[in-house]
Amino acid sequence: STFGNDAATMQEEYGIYEHASSFFLIVDKESRSPVGVLRVIANSPAGLKTIVDIEKSPLGISLQEMTLFHGIDTLDNCWDIGTLAVVGKERGSASDFMVSTALYRTLYVEAVKGDVEHLISIIDQRAYESLQFLGVPFVPMVHSDYFSYLDSPKSMAVYGHVTDFLDAHKSYEASLTPRVREMIGPYLSRLMSGTDVPEPVTIRNAGLTVS
Repeated sequence: STFGNDAATMQEEYGIYEHASSFFLIVDKESRSPVGVLRVIANSPAGLKTIVDIEKSPLGISLQEMTLFHGIDTLDNCWDIGTLAVVGKERGSASDFMVSTALYRTLYVEAVKGDVEHLISIIDQRAYESLQFLGVPFVPMVHSDYFSYLDSPKSMAVYGHVTDFLDAHKSYEASLTPRVREMIGPYLSRLMSGTDVPEPVTIRNAGLTVS
């Protein structure tokens, strides 16, 4: 783990959400081994982890404050992005970015298919800035700022309105200079058009969605 979160820590943090979790898994077809995974948590009696955690110090944002601010009528059409991990050998490389963008593309497509309207998460500063650079319209939750979270010294609680993503992303791409557009074009193409991202194969009995 990038931030030193071992299996015991992950079980403590996410164990009560396992029954409400689904996973998007990216597999390298040549090596037949996983290279990245993203967890989404659906609403359940356990709640959504991000909401449970932002109610605590230092943010102290209540459920009512958050839902009113972002126009969330029901948590039943809200997904919580619990974890995103890329295997160590890919981390920090161009492949890391390609795996991450493929995971976020799959997340977006599956959210649209499932009539999910809202996405929430707590993500590290590096991941947040990377998503901003790619034009993913996540915004700080209730105008909050960075805070320390699960051994990440700077994390951000974020919100995204799924139905706004495509138009916002197209506007962002149109605003880029030709040089920047050429530089990040392959990543934008993965996010916007799903280029080189295969259709997910669902493994229902394991609760996994595999690309």
